[in-house]
Amino acid sequence: MYDRRQFLRILTAFAPATVITLLGARSLPEKPLTVRSKDGTRIAFECQGSGPALLLVHGGMGDHSRWERVLPAFSARFRVCAMDRRGHGQSGDAQEYSFEREFEDVAAVADSLNPPVSVIGHSMGGKIALRFAHDHFEKVDKLVVVDMALRAYPADETILAA
Repeated sequence: MYDRRQFLRILTAFAPATVITLLGARSLPEKPLTVRSKDGTRIAFECQGSGPALLLVHGGMGDHSRWERVLPAFSARFRVCAMDRRGHGQSGDAQEYSFEREFEDVAAVADSLNPPVSVIGHSMGGKIALRFAHDHFEKVDKLVVVDMALRAYPADETILAA
């Protein structure tokens, strides 16, 4: 598990020198965007900045706003997009839940950003990002997974199986 300093070192690899100075800044994202996932579910995300695409996938709780404090740092170097996972924030949901749909959701957002994209996933979002990267290797430039328990849930077998 990473402590705060280790996490900041990881972030600094993506946005050197700006992480420390901009961590407290509030982001002003562009207009929310949406894509349709493979099953038709609407997936929302917000972007800011310009440059290579960086996709942020939040954990099991919350929504894209979990990344609010780091968006300014990343946007100094990337077109950074923070998505709302299905059933979270402004994204839609389906009648039946499946982790497979979550992987497809990340693929839909990544496709809209003109892959390859770099991806950072936190906690459950890290597991989803890891499986997305495995299933769609050609769409991924770099992958960072933060604070991901390897086998905390029975469903992890589905997520990590590959």
